[in-house]
Amino acid sequence: MPDPFALPQRLVVSPPLDGAERALLAGLDLWPGRPRGRSPWTLCDDGCCLDLAADAGLVAAAGWLRFWLRELLSPRSAAARERAGSVGLGDHRVDGRVLVGSPAPVLLAVVASRVREVRLDDELFPVDGEQRPGPATVVELSPGRAHRTEP
Repeated sequence: MPDPFALPQRLVVSPPLDGAERALLAGLDLWPGRPRGRSPWTLCDDGCCLDLAADAGLVAAAGWLRFWLRELLSPRSAAARERAGSVGLGDHRVDGRVLVGSPAPVLLAVVASRVREVRLDDELFPVDGEQRPGPATVVELSPGRAHRTEP
């Protein structure tokens, strides 16, 4: 079985970023809310994919991805849309899934530019989080406290 981490770790950007947008993102140094450190995400030459570095950690990968989506590629707030629009960005959608972390893998699932983290076990199955309640249980009231429904 091939190692899933050997597969390309890539998200799809639509519509693809044009040359000016790619150049702007490649030279991004200061932007409000920018995470610390270097981004583990790079754009492909065609501007249609975000590639994740092989050695990326979960905190950096998720933090930078959420920043890129929230502020640059798919801003939702009015202030973020205005900032992104002032430099010619925004109105992009990102979709896909990437695996992050070898010992305790996490799936970063992105649908319509919304990010969700799914913890996985050694065999790459989702780890059950909180147990959801089962069917409702009917509790019988004590006879002294029960309400009478007969006239």
